[in-house]
Amino acid sequence: MGDTKEPSGSLQNIPAQPEADKAPITTTATDAVADTAGKDAPKAAAVHCGPKLGAALRRADITMGRLNKLISTSAGRETALATIDYGSRVLHHALASPALLAVLARLHHSLRQKSPTSSTSPSATTPPLLALSALISEARTTLRLFNLIPFWVWGSHTAKSPPTDPILRGIAFGQVFVNVIFQTLENVGWLVNKKVLPARILDRFGGLGKCFLWSVRAWLGHILLDFARLAREWVLASRRAKEDSKGEKKEVVGEEEAVKRKQALREWRKSLVGDLAWLPLCVHWSLEKGLAIPERWIGMLGLLAGMWRLHDSWKATAS
Repeated sequence: MGDTKEPSGSLQNIPAQPEADKAPITTTATDAVADTAGKDAPKAAAVHCGPKLGAALRRADITMGRLNKLISTSAGRETALATIDYGSRVLHHALASPALLAVLARLHHSLRQKSPTSSTSPSATTPPLLALSALISEARTTLRLFNLIPFWVWGSHTAKSPPTDPILRGIAFGQVFVNVIFQTLENVGWLVNKKVLPARILDRFGGLGKCFLWSVRAWLGHILLDFARLAREWVLASRRAKEDSKGEKKEVVGEEEAVKRKQALREWRKSLVGDLAWLPLCVHWSLEKGLAIPERWIGMLGLLAGMWRLHDSWKATAS
């Protein structure tokens, strides 16, 4: 039940650490080789290793800087954790496929014949990749204890600057409401599950299981409302396009406006892909017996729902 969606707003913006000083490995290695050039072949070969090593370290430094930017915001950190969570599930089921297991068993049998003294260690109760997924899922749920703060900010912004279209305005207020219900129930259920709050506060409402069920059902309400939002935005965009090309009032769309519309269409498609991936998972988790979705598909759908956001978040760290 811990695999739930969270807002894209950031809880905090930790400033990126200052860029590390460049390591002097490249200069030192190159100078050393230059001083002893021609003495022997191994030392001459080091001339090529020095610059390559330095370039590799610079690339690693840039990558670590971008990773630091990614995880310095709540949205980026959640995106990274969700990718590890669902990616671990996908990798586990890929490695557990019958074809790959047959190959590994044959290879293991061959290695045992060559090394008779080797012994097989007992298998763990929980496969390592699934244990990693469970650990990350718990961390994500714990971090979401703070999500009522950005939901408050979201609701305040919606109240102060609501959408001009009455249908979109109603959808926006509805999404704020169901998300607050979702996060409140999940927080209470999680704190009860971790023995922070007494279990008796949920007894009159059906217990811990019912609390998590209704939490996910509220999140399902957000997904359904998001489909309504996307449909309404499509209708409004189509209406504007017809007005722009209508009769004598036909207007040439400027370059800046064309870029904005292209970006808006991309965001629309991104939201649609995410909602389509989350919908079967929300329905599955909101039913007591579920939809019998195979475990491997849960990981695939969860990974698909966040891949586009991960791509955009990672791309933004290059600036």
